[in-house]
Amino acid sequence: YNQSWINYIDYIDKTRYQIFLDFTNDNQDKTNFKSQKLSKDKENLHFFSKFEKKDLKLNVQVLKQKNDAFINLSKDATPLDSSIENSIYDFNIEKMVLNDKVTLSFNHSIIDTILDFKDDNAIVSTENSLYKNTRENVSTLKAIYENRIKNHNIFAGFDYRRKDIDYKTIKYGNTNITQDFNLQNIYSLYFQDEYWLNNNSILTFGYKFTKSENNGGVDNEYGDTLRVGHIFTNDNFTFKTYYSDTDMLSEPYLITSTYGNSNIDKMSVKLLSHETIYEKGNSKTSLKLGVSKLIDAVAYAGVVVNTPTKMDFNYAVLSNEYHVLNFKNFFSMFYSYRDKIPTLGKFDYKGAQLRTTYINGLSTLFSEIVYRQNDETEKDFYDLSLGWKYKIKKDFIFSLKGENILNKSYSSKFDVLTSPGATTTNALYSQHTAQRFLIGVEYLFWKNLF
Repeated sequence: YNQSWINYIDYIDKTRYQIFLDFTNDNQDKTNFKSQKLSKDKENLHFFSKFEKKDLKLNVQVLKQKNDAFINLSKDATPLDSSIENSIYDFNIEKMVLNDKVTLSFNHSIIDTILDFKDDNAIVSTENSLYKNTRENVSTLKAIYENRIKNHNIFAGFDYRRKDIDYKTIKYGNTNITQDFNLQNIYSLYFQDEYWLNNNSILTFGYKFTKSENNGGVDNEYGDTLRVGHIFTNDNFTFKTYYSDTDMLSEPYLITSTYGNSNIDKMSVKLLSHETIYEKGNSKTSLKLGVSKLIDAVAYAGVVVNTPTKMDFNYAVLSNEYHVLNFKNFFSMFYSYRDKIPTLGKFDYKGAQLRTTYINGLSTLFSEIVYRQNDETEKDFYDLSLGWKYKIKKDFIFSLKGENILNKSYSSKFDVLTSPGATTTNALYSQHTAQRFLIGVEYLFWKNLF
């Protein structure tokens, strides 16, 4: 693993300029499965520039990625070759008008994607390879209004997004595939009111309406979100309670892909959440609780289908931040469960995190341990990271860091077929964080900014 980056920031005549360039090459250890080595190597090149002056902001960025696509479409998780290349070109401009009450913005992105997949087993029918080359042009216009009117904080806006997709090549084996869907227009209107009952109590109400217009046999859809809540604060406590009801738009690929289903319904999510925060001195404690229900969730059963049951997703998170002397400490623990999942039933998830930072003059020490466990993976995971940073000079910093030192970080579990067409499965585990030991050097080029 290696990473090189440079970040330049300057101020000239009250104008802020920034240029950032980063290159990352992440060659991870291969995952051994069925006598085959599966790769998750990544290459990343990122350029970002920003111009900011009073009420005007301008951003330009370029992102190029080349990743090994791991198992991708292989039915038995043993592809011959699998890679994904992305090139993203993004431009954004934002302007505040009418005494900074209205923000106007325009964004345009060009997204090029190349997927190249080869297997020794069939993906679709008798074809065992897929080559896909697409370009997406996405333009977004936004107008946002914010103002304080007596006891009301008003927030309202309108979004318009247009996505054009150019399917340059889609080929399964030697068979060319055409796609009728290549245009999507999405319109959104939203409004939120924060009503201050007094200095300690706030009522909130928000509503968002979204319409999606599609071509190529994909039905137009409507979605919306209703959100109400209450916030209460005093010297030490803050209580936040929210309820939301969302009808989500279906992604077109759930309809147009090889395993798509034109009869799929949109998913609905109902969520009730509460957070209690207690702050005193150098300590901050938070308790978050949530109860949610998913209706018509999407699942795969040969093709994409809606689940017949209403699934439950509930959680509780307790955390504490505490600063004492030169130490900054953070601790959290969580428990959640998902119930009524088709064919799977109920899963429990639990975990904890302890992070400590010690700063003493020119030296900084860092440690973090993360524990996670769930019934789905049937394993315990421990992710230990340690780091040290030392200022040799004002402008020269040396650092050491170890990530996933125990090589037991949280992993996703894939139940894959022992062979294509089989009914029995083997379990494949893939770590989210690779084991790494890093040496870093930072050099700062100073100049008089003011």
